[in-house]
Amino acid sequence: MSLEDLRQIIPTPLEEIYPEDEPQFTPPTRKKSWVHKASSILLNIQKYSAYGFLGFYGLHLASTVIVPGLGLSQQTCQDVFEMARNVYMGPLMEPTMVYATGVLHVAAGVALRVVRSLARRDKRVRKETDIIIKEENRDDIGLGGIGTIFGLGFKKSWISSQFPSFTPLTFSGYIMTGALAYHFAKMKLGPVAIDGDSSLITLSYVTHYLHQSPYGSLGCYFNYAMLVLLSWVSFYHTVSGLFKYRRQFSLRAKKIAYGIIAFMTALSVVSITRMRHWSLEVGFLGKQFAKYLFVV
Repeated sequence: MSLEDLRQIIPTPLEEIYPEDEPQFTPPTRKKSWVHKASSILLNIQKYSAYGFLGFYGLHLASTVIVPGLGLSQQTCQDVFEMARNVYMGPLMEPTMVYATGVLHVAAGVALRVVRSLARRDKRVRKETDIIIKEENRDDIGLGGIGTIFGLGFKKSWISSQFPSFTPLTFSGYIMTGALAYHFAKMKLGPVAIDGDSSLITLSYVTHYLHQSPYGSLGCYFNYAMLVLLSWVSFYHTVSGLFKYRRQFSLRAKKIAYGIIAFMTALSVVSITRMRHWSLEVGFLGKQFAKYLFVV
């Protein structure tokens, strides 16, 4: 083709070639399944009910673990305990901050497990054992195992390897629920069954709880072990749950979490041991405490 064959033409606007009113292709939006919608709702219920329960948990923790664990006098410990109890056992605070948030959190967790179990019933889940994982935000590694502290990488937890539908966080939640139910029966239901309320409960009641049981010395050791178990598993569940909600998955964050759990568990053991060595109440109060412990 030579230059003589070239001809000048009138420019044509692009709008005429690709008119705006011509339908454009848009990729179809994928509808969310009922499992995704239900899981999202239940996860939000779990998250915000946990934040609500933390108000009670923090006050109770300060008055029963931190203050006694730091070695303050028995009278000071009791004063702090009564001040904290007056807050979370108020007419509006106890039903909402303690019972409503706790029941919602547990119920949402159980419902979430049911929903996910229904979604997985047709899927084969391959068991993985003894593998090193690089993804730090996986639920099945929990806090990554003790090896995380020494920089050995993240390892899938034993519970997730044996039972793929469980994660360390959910498993600790079930253990905490059982330990908390036993604690509630001894610390709340016993007094309510005898007196109709728990207004007489003091930190000295814990001393009786650690020394008196319908099952003798074995029951006393069991009570001690249940308090330690409740402390440890509640610290693990709370700290790991908060770190997950705040999306703190780094190796440094996991080491900090382990440090907090270890320190608070040790402090709770010190606190429980201190209360175990306090003097038992005598007279009317001592008799009432004995009735509380032997009725449940």
